[in-house]
Amino acid sequence: PNPNPNPNPNPNPNPNQVVTFLAFEPSRGGLLMMALLAVIGPVAEIGLINQLHLYTYTHPDFLGIPSWITWVYAAGGPANGALGRQILHELSTREDK
Repeated sequence: PNPNPNPNPNPNPNPNQVVTFLAFEPSRGGLLMMALLAVIGPVAEIGLINQLHLYTYTHPDFLGIPSWITWVYAAGGPANGALGRQILHELSTREDK
């Protein structure tokens, strides 16, 4: 039996992330944000798990994290981009007053 019940160990983009990108943030900035989060999030988790021993996953695939976590972080790209734009907007309107 396979000790890893992960249904999608393939690191290639799955259709859900492509749809998320196209529906919510179809721009170069959005793609960059999704890519940055897909890298930075898992790297941070690897540190939290392996260096600080703060938590564990029950079925990790690579260095203590599951392979699907990359896509969870990537899917947060549009929300982070929107939040960043809103913060910049609020700061620019304060400076104008």
